[in-house]
Amino acid sequence: MTKTTAQRKKSIYINGALEKIYDECSNALRNRTFSGRVMDIAERYDALMGLTEIPELTPQQQMILGEAVLGAFMDRNKIRYLHDAIADTEIDGCLDLAKMVRDLDYAQRLKLIESINI
Repeated sequence: MTKTTAQRKKSIYINGALEKIYDECSNALRNRTFSGRVMDIAERYDALMGLTEIPELTPQQQMILGEAVLGAFMDRNKIRYLHDAIADTEIDGCLDLAKMVRDLDYAQRLKLIESINI
């Protein structure tokens, strides 16, 4: 049985990047509704993550990565300098992981963060 539109409606909080998207749609800068625009972006993100290959992390490396990103505001600089944040954890094995991450592109770094389900 498929859900009706009313059953699929969700509420979300809007801030940061979503606020920019909402304003673009509200000011007719985009020929899409806010909901449609968010759906477009989510589908493109899903496609990008599906095409992005990453190395498999050990449980220790997952823990180090989690420490590096947990509770942190995720912005461009956090992704750009993720290897530094990893090295700053000073956890055993962090320097090897930092070196590995330094060689990854930004999409790979983002997928790595997504892979630990935080």
